Amino acid sequence: MRKKFKRKISSDTSFPYFRIVLILLLVVGLALVYVWQRVCVIESAQEIQTLKNQLSSCKAEYKYLSLDVTKLGSAQNIERIAQSELGMATYDQPISFLVEPKTSEKPTSLLSKAKQAVEKMTNISENQVEAGEVKHDL
Repeated sequence: MRKKFKRKISSDTSFPYFRIVLILLLVVGLALVYVWQRVCVIESAQEIQTLKNQLSSCKAEYKYLSLDVTKLGSAQNIERIAQSELGMATYDQPISFLVEPKTSEKPTSLLSKAKQAVEKMTNISENQVEAGEVKHDL
């Protein structure tokens, strides 16, 4: 039965043309895939170059802006703006600071009460401590 099938295929005159057409379709399909892949690679390369150009322009703008921030944040510039635009005057006398005394707050937690007790115990001198008898169970 297989011999009959082989003879039928080999005796068919359209079979060689069919094989050639299939091979041609395969070659054309592979060529189209290759061309499509190359087009995608070229588009990606162009996009990468565009992004590199944008990156370099952003770096240049960053350098310019950082120099601008440094210039505007200098003490001389702030003093000039304060005098010219805000109408402030310079003050040549020394500035003194007042320190507010700490107010004693009521302890609200057990930890703060313990800290106060420790502070009181460290302020006691040896003369103020009364000696007592110590009992031990040995």
